[in-house]
Amino acid sequence: AGFKRSLPTRGHAIQASSGGAFQEVTDISAVGSSGRRRLHAGGAHAEVTYTGRYVIEFPDDDAVEVEDPSGAIDWFSKTAKESLIAATEDGSFESALRKDASFADVEVDAPDTKEFIDATDAKASYATAPPTPKAAPGPGDIVLTFESAAVLRRRRGRHD
Repeated sequence: AGFKRSLPTRGHAIQASSGGAFQEVTDISAVGSSGRRRLHAGGAHAEVTYTGRYVIEFPDDDAVEVEDPSGAIDWFSKTAKESLIAATEDGSFESALRKDASFADVEVDAPDTKEFIDATDAKASYATAPPTPKAAPGPGDIVLTFESAAVLRRRRGRHD
């Protein structure tokens, strides 16, 4: 239960750390590390997987000019990777998580998190269905996605 609490807080922290690349963060889930990745000394770990999205309204978006969709995906991937890695290294991602009291004893495993981010390839797809009341993309829109993960662990014996 512990790592699965407050998934929206994680989404806001990830979005805030994306340097403007993510308009929203979806598909957030927490999976315990047992058996999935190497176990680390110092506490339980969880992989928090997520998908960052940016929708470019066809034919252009005020923030991103789209003459060539590959240029948009290059901007999206570069911005997301650089911003998320910087936020992981400088501690601002961890600080954003800790704004929620339920994450006061959580720390980001920076090396593993940066490894996930660096290995992520952004993807682009064209929306073909008409938008639903909750879904932003409409026909012809370009949907950029960045599926990655952060590795979190409970701190033991330390207090801020």
